[in-house]
Amino acid sequence: MKISFLIASGLALALAGLLSYLLLTLISSGFRRKHYAEGAPNLAQGLVLAGKLLAGLILVSGVFGPLRDYLLITAGGKEVLSWALFSFLLLCCCVAGVAYVLVSAFEGFLSGRVFKGRSLVVELAENNVGVGVVRAVLVVGLAVVFLFSMSVFIQAFIPVPAVVSIR
Repeated sequence: MKISFLIASGLALALAGLLSYLLLTLISSGFRRKHYAEGAPNLAQGLVLAGKLLAGLILVSGVFGPLRDYLLITAGGKEVLSWALFSFLLLCCCVAGVAYVLVSAFEGFLSGRVFKGRSLVVELAENNVGVGVVRAVLVVGLAVVFLFSMSVFIQAFIPVPAVVSIR
């Protein structure tokens, strides 16, 4: 039982590393394509990019709580490495991706409400540090909020072991 639990934990760790790498690569390449085509970002763009990358890492770390609970509940079974584990890992990855898309959408909406009548892309290109700080703080704050709701949502898919009641 302990060997299969260690294998499943190692698989989860490798998947989290791969998910972090892929998500951060996707975020940085999309941000580069939208905000600066060549060269290095200015300070405001760098702040927003750092906030988005941190938000992605926060959401990936939110997968570990429900995954730990799942592994602890299923460790008593005969087979920890099963299709149910792979399905649960796939669910965790998909939920983390959807949560990041929602965080980005809400951040764009709220930033647009804060800076009414101004183009955020132009403000970042002109190195408006205030816009960069507000957007970075918004995206990280929203990621923390979505972290808890995402964990609760994922935990709803964990099988509940049968508990014998004494009457």
